[in-house]
Amino acid sequence: MDEDTVELIRMLCTRAGMIMEDACAEALVIASSDAGTVSKKLARLAEAAQVIGTVIAAAQALHRPDHNVR
Repeated sequence: MDEDTVELIRMLCTRAGMIMEDACAEALVIASSDAGTVSKKLARLAEAAQVIGTVIAAAQALHRPDHNVR
């Protein structure tokens, strides 16, 4: 695997981690949220989970052995 691909995978994983950190904070404050904002927070968490899944899927696609053409 070339170094550019490795760096891109690292960047994607870093981005996923950053989104996870933000989502974690969002999840932790749900307990103290009023009923009106819970649904908004849940929607943001669901969106974050979807984005994290997409970013990780991109990293996995780059890491596939059959993708590593020289």
